[in-house]
Parts: sequence; C-alpha cells; structure tokens
Amino acid sequence: MSTTNRRDFLKSAAAASATLAAAPSLRAQNAPPAPTGDRIVLALMGAGSRGTQVAGTFASLPNVFVKYVCDVDDAHAAACAKAIGNKAATNHDTPAPTPIRDFHQILDDKEVFAMAIATPDHWHA
Repeated sequence: MSTTNRRDFLKSAAAASATLAAAPSLRAQNAPPAPTGDRIVLALMGAGSRGTQVAGTFASLPNVFVKYVCDVDDAHAAACAKAIGNKAATNHDTPAPTPIRDFHQILDDKEVFAMAIATPDHWHA
C-alpha cells in the first residue's frame, strides 16, 4: 500500500489545476473559426418553455439569426418558431426559424455556427 505525502499531493494538485486552467485556451485553438459574415447563425434543440426563452434571447441580439428550432414535439417546435420569429422581426429583419424534428439536419447545415441545447433532464442521456 502506497501513501502520498503532503508534498506529492500538492504537486499533483498544482499540475491538475494548471491543466484545467489551460484547457479553455487549448480548446479555443482547435475550435472552428468564428463566422466572418454579418451575422451568427444559431439553432435550438429543445423548444419547451426554457428553450423558447433561450432562443428568444439569442434572437433579440443584433446580428444573430436563429435558423432552426428542433423538438420531438411538432407543436412545441412550431410554437417556439412562431414566438422567436415574432421577437426577431421586432428587433431586426430576419425570418422565423424553421421548425424541425431531427437535429441531424442542423448538424448537416454548414451555415449553422452553434446549437443551443435546452432539453429537459430526462432527454440528456
């Protein structure tokens, strides 16, 4: 059975802390480049009340276009897309998002820069 003394523990903890501190900058180097166009194109997965709120916040930002709203419930997706479209139209001239059921369509669209996921806990797995 091996024991760890305080000095070894502190060295390991310091190394782990340094690694965690450097992780975001390392990840940023491997991230895709930011869009160079006039606007950022986003998508939403999970169009319930929280998802509608999140997407509405994004849609109200200048130069942000929520292109898709994805949900397994077609009624949720349509209602969210309508709410986002109304909010986006009042802030800047962008069309309402397209309601879809399969998130793979979002992943296949090269114009989409990011996807916000607002699914409930039981869908996380």
